[in-house]
Amino acid sequence: MDVLDELMLRGQQNDAASYAASLSGSKTLTAPEAERMIESLKVIPINKIGSNAWHRQHQYIEQLNVQAHLCAQSHSDEFVVEALISYDKLGVLVENLLIAEAWRTRVYPLLSQVSSPSPSSKSSSSKSSSSTSSSSHLPPRPALDSLSIYLALYNEVVLANLLEVTLFHTHAVEALSEDHLLELTDWAARQLAILVDWEHRLPTSPPLVPLKEGASLTDSLLSRSPQDEERERLREVEFNVALCVLTITRYLTDCVSSLPLGVAVRLVTTNDFPLALAALIDRRPWERRVPPPLPAPLPKSSASSASSASTTAQAKAKKTPPPPPPPPHP
Repeated sequence: MDVLDELMLRGQQNDAASYAASLSGSKTLTAPEAERMIESLKVIPINKIGSNAWHRQHQYIEQLNVQAHLCAQSHSDEFVVEALISYDKLGVLVENLLIAEAWRTRVYPLLSQVSSPSPSSKSSSSKSSSSTSSSSHLPPRPALDSLSIYLALYNEVVLANLLEVTLFHTHAVEALSEDHLLELTDWAARQLAILVDWEHRLPTSPPLVPLKEGASLTDSLLSRSPQDEERERLREVEFNVALCVLTITRYLTDCVSSLPLGVAVRLVTTNDFPLALAALIDRRPWERRVPPPLPAPLPKSSASSASSASTTAQAKAKKTPPPPPPPPHP
């Protein structure tokens, strides 16, 4: 629990307002600025996520991602991609991506349990606090910062998006070492498994906007609990990462002939990418299927009149004699 306490304290210490202001005031980068940011990139361990150094690097990665997309869109000099290759920082991005995935799958469920305890845990904690007074001198547990948690989840999307625009170039894929390529292939297989199972994951969580019977969209949005919003953010992060994986998988398969043999074995045999991609073509989870809203309930007067009309129609159908049989054919 020491790591959880450190994460929660770091989330409170971070100034969310200044961070949002710095992001909103971001501008296009020059080549020397991008090289300075890329040169400072390093692997941040999982127990340092949420620290000041992590926030600074996340801001750098986000600015580099925006600039790389701007260069690709304008067909100009892609100095961000070339600097990532020349400074050998693609492996750093892959390692940080794996750490972000481990944080989402291992640490985030523990944080969500701490932020939204179950009623049984609440009752047990109240009983234990009333029965034992030895822990009364301890300070209360601080509340979790939802913005810091969302930034830690969103960091995986930014890293995947930056790798997506970088690995478009064949020489960028070939610049990765064999170990990083194998780890990237395994990570892509795990995200593809989530995307294949996306339709089965939807019923286990609430819909995007749960429309109640006779309720408006505004009322449904306001009636959502913080737990519903957290599940919504997690689903959004998983879906965006999985869509980036589709593009990265295409780039890996395009230059598979020039990659080490172990990468081709992972793609075809170990992780069976053809079977996963065939299931995606059949299910198409990127198409959003919104269920139709429930019809509003009828007023009591109209409902009673409709029921009486149906009963009278049934009574008339019972009273009418059956039609006479046709005359015999001579």
